[in-house]
Formats: sequence, C-alpha cells, structure tokens
Amino acid sequence: MKPRIESLKPNQWEAYKAVRLRALADTPNAFGSSLEKEIEYSEDDWRSRLQRTDCRTFIALSEDGIPIAIKAE
Repeated sequence: MKPRIESLKPNQWEAYKAVRLRALADTPNAFGSSLEKEIEYSEDDWRSRLQRTDCRTFIALSEDGIPIAIKAE
C-alpha cells in the first residue's frame, strides 16, 4: 500500500519535528540548516513554520500512521 499524504496543520507540529530532525540527523548536507540549530526550536517555532502562507508542508504516513517523510512546496 502507498503512504498516505497529508498537508500538515500547525497542531501536527510534533510529527513534523520528529521527521525533520530525523532527516537532519540522517543527511545533514541535504539541508540549509542543521540538527544542532533546529533541535533548539520551541513549539512556537515549529507551529509557525506550518502556518506560513507562502509554502505548504506535506507529510507521508505509513499504513500504520507513522510519519515517514515530509516535503515543503
């Protein structure tokens, strides 16, 4: 079965944070930021990233509802 794709809402900040930090740890050179920087972000920082009007963030969820990937457009 294919992953389910959803547009993230600010109240889903914890799932976004988990996947983003995992990606930064796994492939740090693929991003314009660092794990050390983003691990310090507050809840408000994560929520505000998902409230942007110039960009939407999507999350892929496994069949079991586990967050496995994110993409911003």
